[in-house]
Amino acid sequence: MNNGKGKWVTVHGRRIFLKEGFKVIYGADGAYNITSEAEVTIDSNTLDVKYNKHAAEFGNPPPTKSEFKQMALDFANRTDTETMSFKTGEVSKYDSNTNEFIKLKKDNSVITYFKPTSPHYWSTQQSKYKNEVII
Repeated sequence: MNNGKGKWVTVHGRRIFLKEGFKVIYGADGAYNITSEAEVTIDSNTLDVKYNKHAAEFGNPPPTKSEFKQMALDFANRTDTETMSFKTGEVSKYDSNTNEFIKLKKDNSVITYFKPTSPHYWSTQQSKYKNEVII
């Protein structure tokens, strides 16, 4: 039994402990993600750094900083991505069709947002962190 704050839920026949402040989101295809109930945010320092480093990956000409921010927030809120939910509360998402990757802190603030250069980036992440994810 888990003594932490939260509740036990059943997701696709599997019982998992859902920490307080988190929720299960189901996509149209029946897939699910565990994510923070907090609104997704990106602080100005992170936005500046990630925009300067990664904006060119999103087109030529690259999006404006405001467009880049909105793209990151929109992607973070999608439910149709491949997702890794970590024991720490962090979440990584990837879409192989758009080649977008985002990682969020447990408070749902953006850590990073970019388009990986390696076609094996997501599978490498899955292998690297397989013992640290809850689903």
